[in-house]
Amino acid sequence: MKAFIERLRKHDALILDTETTGLGQRAEILQIGMVTLDGEALFHSYVRPVKVKRWDEARRVHGISWSDVQDAPTMGELGQALEPLMQGRLTAVYNADFDKRMLWQSVRADSADGRFVWLRQQEWQCVMKAYAAYWGQRSRYGGFRWQSLSNACRQQGVRVAGAHDALADAKLTAALIRSIENKVGRP
Repeated sequence: MKAFIERLRKHDALILDTETTGLGQRAEILQIGMVTLDGEALFHSYVRPVKVKRWDEARRVHGISWSDVQDAPTMGELGQALEPLMQGRLTAVYNADFDKRMLWQSVRADSADGRFVWLRQQEWQCVMKAYAAYWGQRSRYGGFRWQSLSNACRQQGVRVAGAHDALADAKLTAALIRSIENKVGRP
């Protein structure tokens, strides 16, 4: 985990999190948040989905309703704001595969692929997978068992507040990284 954190520090990684309309192949982003490794907010916005208009099950988790996002920009409209923050910068995410897929699904739903060409070159690091190896609990499938962000934070003594809000979860991920960094040593 020390080498993982050193890499994040060396490349001035940003921490990203999203809240979505669901988990499936048609789900879209409803909220995006980004912070520095030190927890400083870089970006936070609701996102208006283009094709999905109802997300009752997801709403029970994060509380985001249509009235929260109806006047928000679409993912395509956020391209100009996201590019200077993200382009060429290492992006660390708790469950990177999911958030990366959600970003692309939302971009494609908005027919905005051309405005996100830079995203194809983006380098991603998964904090969840790195943490699973650090925590060391074996999975019945042979690898390490993934922990939810809330569980990982509790395991490391990080106070969990505001879970299932993109900015709050990005800050939690940064706090988790810093907590482990304090235990293994800062580069």
